[in-house]
Amino acid sequence: RRASSDLDVMDMLSSKQDEQDLSQSYEASSESIRSTSCVLSKQPQVNAFKLVCNLKIEKILHNQSHMT
Repeated sequence: RRASSDLDVMDMLSSKQDEQDLSQSYEASSESIRSTSCVLSKQPQVNAFKLVCNLKIEKILHNQSHMT
């Protein structure tokens, strides 16, 4: 099962990339933020991070709806 540990490392690397993508998405439209969170939801090891992100996303969407 060496391959699976290699995959774990790749997953960790891609998760770090997702975190960077998310922080950039905060400045983008709510649509791209939603799509980014969908990508994250497919990676179980970032569930805790996803929960925090969803809270932030809800705040952002909430703020945006007030601004328009």
